Amino acid sequence: MEALEVTVRGRVYTAWTSVSISRSMEAVAGSFQVTAKAKPWFIPPGAPVRLRVEGADLIQGYVDSHESSSDRPGALVVSGRDKTADLIDCSAMNDPSEWRGLQLHEIAAEIADPFGIEVALETEPGPAFPVFRLQPGEKAWGAIERACRLRGVLAYTRGDGILLLTAAHDRDHASVPLFEGRNIESFRYLSSLADRFSAYVVRGQGFGSDEDFGDVVAGVQGDANDAGVTRYRPLAQIAEGAVTGASAQRRAQWEAAVRAARSAGLSVLVMGWRETPGGPLWRVNSLVQVEIPSIRVAGTFRIAATRMTFDERAGTRCDLSLARPDAFHAEPLLTEGENPFAALVAADLDAAS
Repeated sequence: MEALEVTVRGRVYTAWTSVSISRSMEAVAGSFQVTAKAKPWFIPPGAPVRLRVEGADLIQGYVDSHESSSDRPGALVVSGRDKTADLIDCSAMNDPSEWRGLQLHEIAAEIADPFGIEVALETEPGPAFPVFRLQPGEKAWGAIERACRLRGVLAYTRGDGILLLTAAHDRDHASVPLFEGRNIESFRYLSSLADRFSAYVVRGQGFGSDEDFGDVVAGVQGDANDAGVTRYRPLAQIAEGAVTGASAQRRAQWEAAVRAARSAGLSVLVMGWRETPGGPLWRVNSLVQVEIPSIRVAGTFRIAATRMTFDERAGTRCDLSLARPDAFHAEPLLTEGENPFAALVAADLDAAS
């Protein structure tokens, strides 16, 4: 297996008998679970932890739990998450709880700062918020996510404990394609229309001024359509905060894009944690070419999530969750001709007719 190092309070632990490390574009904190046999280790919950493999950070956060059981004599199971997990678990207690004229990354930094979490920005943050208020009892991540939704920005961690504000970009490409019968061990395809709608309407209110008042700010609305849903299925939503016409429009486009991206998913299992032996680790938000002739799938996909595993029976593997390349883009969707699932979707429709 890979030489995984788990460092707790300066001590490095190795020789793990099973490993599971998960990261996702849709999860603000990565998670891990590692198991060792016949080791007299006590790794206390709450201890700072860092997972690395040959110098690459996978997790930097805290131990959540330490487990021993009579069902598995001598086995030690340790699990934990990135530092950003505290944003998920804990309430935002900022005082004052309102900011005026700040941009997305500045508000996120204000909320994350008491937890000792750094915020990095690698996309356009959008216009400043005239006013952004915490809601009573709101979790820290709930507030940041609400602001991110209003600006169509993604938030996750790269494994270094930093909260990354980013977008679905096209600059990272896997160095090798994925082919059925070559480097794909197994795959699973799932398509669902349950959470997808033909039209999206986002309604909200803006902030009034001497120039803008009355109906101009009381009835702000954004609209987006999904051409892939052919029957009448509208969804109306109330914006999470004060909006402008432009931000309501972007929020509606974001909703349409993300729901369409989630409606069809492909997961593939590959050997190893790296694209090639000694090469880079499989990375979320990167693009990869995929060909699975048996289900008529071919094209470019976005890696939405990775789950790196090891056990003594199956060895080292990585489960890649793949989405359409326009997944998470707050912009018009791909045409059906550009959709890598297009042939498979067409075959499903023909079979159903």
